[in-house]
Amino acid sequence: MKRYFVLLIIYLIETNIIVSAYYINQEYNAPRNGDVLKAEELVRIPVTTIGNDVTWDFSDLSVDCSDISIRYIKLNDSVMVRCKGKEMSYFAIYGDSISQTEYCTPDKRLEIIRPELLAVFPMGYTSCVADYFYSEGILDGSHYMRQAGNSCTAIEAKGRLITPDCDSLRHVLLSHRYRVGTTYISPDFSKSFLNNRDNLMLSNDSILEWMSSDTITHSIDTYRWYAQGYRYPVIEQNIVKTFYNKIQVDSVSQTLYFSPRMQEEDLTKDELNDSLRIVNRNEPWDFNLSVNNEDNINHGANLGFLAQGNVCNLSPILVDNSTTLFYNCESSTTIEIRIFNMSGALLAYYINTVQGTHGSLSVDTSQLRQGEYIVNVILGKEVFSFKIFRK
Repeated sequence: MKRYFVLLIIYLIETNIIVSAYYINQEYNAPRNGDVLKAEELVRIPVTTIGNDVTWDFSDLSVDCSDISIRYIKLNDSVMVRCKGKEMSYFAIYGDSISQTEYCTPDKRLEIIRPELLAVFPMGYTSCVADYFYSEGILDGSHYMRQAGNSCTAIEAKGRLITPDCDSLRHVLLSHRYRVGTTYISPDFSKSFLNNRDNLMLSNDSILEWMSSDTITHSIDTYRWYAQGYRYPVIEQNIVKTFYNKIQVDSVSQTLYFSPRMQEEDLTKDELNDSLRIVNRNEPWDFNLSVNNEDNINHGANLGFLAQGNVCNLSPILVDNSTTLFYNCESSTTIEIRIFNMSGALLAYYINTVQGTHGSLSVDTSQLRQGEYIVNVILGKEVFSFKIFRK
C-alpha cells in the first residue's frame, strides 16, 4: 500500500496532469454551520469509478425514504462537527486543508492524535492526497482502543450524472477515499501514547508494522459524487470490509442520496452555488456519450402496476429516435404528451386514447436535435414531467 501511494504521487507530479475544468473548492464545497442534510438510502451502486468522460445513470435506482439526517455545527473558527444520529465526527480546517480529529459514538470515543487528512482544496480530476493516521481512546468506558492506518483521497473520475429523480447534472467529480487500518483493544491503558508520549508510536514505520502484524484489518471505500452547483455530494457510498489474514471475510455497504431538490430547497441560500446552477441550466448538454456498458442505461421501467391511481414512466431517457411511455391508469383515458425545449417552447404534441388499464406508447424523438428536453404527460387528471436527453 505504501508503494502504491508513492508511485501514484510521483506519477501525478511527473505528468503534471492535476488540471480540470472544474474542482471541488473550499468556498463552494466546505460544510456550513447549521446545514441539515436529509438523506435517502439507495441500493449499492455497481458502476464505473474511473474515467474522464463517464455518464452515471442512476435513473432506475429505487429510493428508500429513510429518516436519515446529517447536521453540521461550527464549534469555532477551525473546528466543525458532523452529526449523524448518535455518531459525531470532528473536523479541523487549517487553511486549504481539512482533517478529521475526533470520532464519537455512545460506546466509544477516539481522539485522532495524528489527524487524518481528508482533502486539500482545490481538488480536480486526478488530484490525490494521502497520509497516515493514528488515534486512540476508550471503548465501553473501560477498554483502551487504538486505531492506526493510512488513507488516500483521489478524484478518480469526472463526467455527467442522472439522478434517481431523473435530474441531469453536469460537471460531476467522483471523489474516492480509501482508508485501511488496524484496531487494537485492551483493558491495559499503559500502552497509550497519551500516557507515555512515545512519538515513535506515531511514525509511519510503527503504523505499518502494526498493520502487517495484525491478523484482522479493515478498509473503508467512500465514493462521493460532487456536482458543480451543489455544496454537498449528491450521492455517497460507503463500503466497509473486514479482512482476516488479508482475506476478506465481511462487507457492509450503505449508499445515501442527497437529492439536488433537497439541497436547493431545504438548505440556507447559497449564492455561490445558486449562480453556478443557473449557468449549468442554460448551458447545452454536450452529449458525447461515453458508456462502455449499455447495461448502465435504463432500458426498462418498473411501474408496479399494483399501485393505486394513475402512474407513468418514461424509458429510456437517453434517447435516439424514440422513447417509450409506460402507463398504468385506473380506467380508459386520454393521454396527452408534449415536448418542450429548455426555454419552454412547444416542439411536439401527441394525443392518444387508451382502453386498457396499463400499457405503453412510443414517443417519436427523431426530429429533436442533440440536447435536453422536457416531456410533459397528462394522464387523466394527473400531470407528470420527465427530462430526456437526445444523443
